[in-house]
Amino acid sequence: MFAARAHAPYSGIRVGAVAVGLSGSTHEGVTVESAASGMSLCAERAAVARAIVDADGPIVRIAVARHDGEPIAPCGGCRQVLAET
Repeated sequence: MFAARAHAPYSGIRVGAVAVGLSGSTHEGVTVESAASGMSLCAERAAVARAIVDADGPIVRIAVARHDGEPIAPCGGCRQVLAET
């Protein structure tokens, strides 16, 4: 899965997300961490941003997965963005 492409040198938790837009098209995103943690980008928000760039909103479905198969849920910030898109 593409979660392995995430940039997670600090947490080691590589996450990928796929957002499905109104058209049914899929938009992938991965986690991109920064040493300044507030500047990091979660996979979910990356996928939503890609859907918006592709003019394929609103988001009708999203899937989130870790590279190692362990369960993961969107953080509060991602839940807010998903609720608004």
